[in-house]
Amino acid sequence: MGRVSIPPFKDVADCTWRDRVLAVRCGGRNVLLQRLSRINVLSMCIPGPRVRGPSLWLTVLGIMVVAISCQLASAQPKIGVLASYTGEWGAYGQAYRHGIEMADVGGTATFVYEDDGFLPAKSVSAFRKLVDIDKISAVLVGDTVTAQAIAPIALKRKIPLFAWASGDDRAFINNPDAVRLWSTNAADLSFVSSEIKRRGYKKLALFTSTHTYTGMWAQGIVERFPGSEWQDFSTAPESFQANLLKAKNGGFDAIGVCLSSGLNGRVAKQMRELRITLPLFGCNFLEASVDIQSAAGAL
Repeated sequence: MGRVSIPPFKDVADCTWRDRVLAVRCGGRNVLLQRLSRINVLSMCIPGPRVRGPSLWLTVLGIMVVAISCQLASAQPKIGVLASYTGEWGAYGQAYRHGIEMADVGGTATFVYEDDGFLPAKSVSAFRKLVDIDKISAVLVGDTVTAQAIAPIALKRKIPLFAWASGDDRAFINNPDAVRLWSTNAADLSFVSSEIKRRGYKKLALFTSTHTYTGMWAQGIVERFPGSEWQDFSTAPESFQANLLKAKNGGFDAIGVCLSSGLNGRVAKQMRELRITLPLFGCNFLEASVDIQSAAGAL
């Protein structure tokens, strides 16, 4: 059994990838996966509506399947997918699963899904189950917290880790078999901050749901725009009306949201009902289908 050699990069969203050939080292030779066009690479690097298309899914899954198939020779590899599929953050895990199914890698791999609720204790127990019982060959995780929780175990057990994780680098430092599949918080905030400045906004009202990623997102914006105010919701409120009216009457230039499933769309809908015309922006959660639906045409 040959050892998987992960391609020589740490972040799939690294913009220095332009016009390079993506390959996996297999048995002393390079196995070509895909030549990335400049458009595809930019879609990975630049946050916005065009970021996460099918081409990214196909590329990512191609990396995993070819690399792991190389390792296991004729065996069909099993890839564990750890994410939240139910509850407050369930829409995002379901989106990952649907993306995998849409990409359809031709049956060359088996995907095993485990729900960790984006909770570290559950992440660890679910990962151990995937390794010890399901006998996975690699793991794909959908959250920074999950990546942090299982990274030391994955390294010890020599399980390649692929993570949609924008935050803390601890899961990736000194781990040759860990690859980040998402742009870093620093990259995202740099882009968002540039656009906010370009539009002349200085005082921002930020609404988030309690989560590591959303907290880092809001904190980064507040640090860059000191006049802003940030309100975190540990539980989903029935209505954002009071908060929105405060933002409307408080001299804010724009409203930023990074809330759990469906709440971003609810904010947009209530803004329209209250006839609040302040610009609305958000983290990538704003693009989720469940939020588009809950906005009822307001996004």
